This record gives sequence, C-alpha cells and structure tokens, in this order.
Amino acid sequence: MEKSDLTIGDVLPADMKSQYPSEVLAVSLEEAINIAKYDMPPTSDLSGSDIEDINAIYNAYMANHSPDTNSAYWNTTPDQNQAYWNTTT
Repeated sequence: MEKSDLTIGDVLPADMKSQYPSEVLAVSLEEAINIAKYDMPPTSDLSGSDIEDINAIYNAYMANHSPDTNSAYWNTTPDQNQAYWNTTT
C-alpha cells in the first residue's frame, strides 16, 4: 500500500476506531496532516466535528511520539520503532 493511500482508519489502533465516524477514518493521512499540522482546509466535505476529531487524533499521536523519532507504528514505543528502522537499513 502506498503511503499516500493510507487512511486514518488504516493506522489508528483498533480500540480507538469505534470512537470516530467513518468519515474521519476514511481521511487520508496526507490530508489529515495538512488539516491538523498545517491548518489547511479539508479537500472533502468534512464537518467541524470531523475536523475536531482529526485534530484530537493528531494531538494524541504527537503526545505519545516525539516528532523526531521517525516512528513507524502508532502502538509501538520509539525504541521499538528505532530498532525496526535499524534492522531494515
């Protein structure tokens, strides 16, 4: 799967998916980052509530992962991610 094809639903932990509507889960990661990090308007018909959910997901992710750890997966520690990247290079 191409990185640009990934959606929030593809990477969100299973126990969190039920907290968000399907419209939010279907948003591409690229668009979600543009919305949450760069404050860009959505390219699809997302409600204000959907945008709030995207911002909440992004903020929860950033609270658990330093932006410079190059984390590959949500549900692993930065040390586990670093070990993964060290074995694949």
